[in-house]
Amino acid sequence: MKISPVISQSNRWLNHRFSKVTHSAFTLLEMIVALSAFVLLMGGIFAISQGTMELANDIELAQDRSQIRQNFVGFLRRSFRSLPGDAEVRLSVKARGGSYVPTLNFVNGGNSFTPGISLAPDTSVELFADERPGGYLRVTLRVLDQILRRIAGRITGKMVAADPFLPK
Repeated sequence: MKISPVISQSNRWLNHRFSKVTHSAFTLLEMIVALSAFVLLMGGIFAISQGTMELANDIELAQDRSQIRQNFVGFLRRSFRSLPGDAEVRLSVKARGGSYVPTLNFVNGGNSFTPGISLAPDTSVELFADERPGGYLRVTLRVLDQILRRIAGRITGKMVAADPFLPK
């Protein structure tokens, strides 16, 4: 049986072609090194982005606190400027721990500490501070009318002038 030369030449060419082909692929070690480098790179990116987000949150919180302080100082400035001439201002200071906490009491303040509603003449407005953990102060404004002052007087033992129009 004789093989035609055309077929034999093509078989030789195919055998020669496939015998020289080497299978090129990555080894397991190369894959582990590449994945390790990728994981380290992604971990660094996520750490930087996390730090950036925390910094942005801290800046936003600081700006909010600053805005609250500015609004409160502006409110106090307007309130003190609009105090009537017959207003009475009382300052008391209490020693708490190693610091002194002030309290301002305004009697006959009119509408200087309210959003427009005029208070009764015997109404007292108290601006006081509470010491918070970390050395911070929380400043609070509260309105004390005749009934609340009478109750506070009963608790502290101080007498408050009776108002004939208020219930006893």
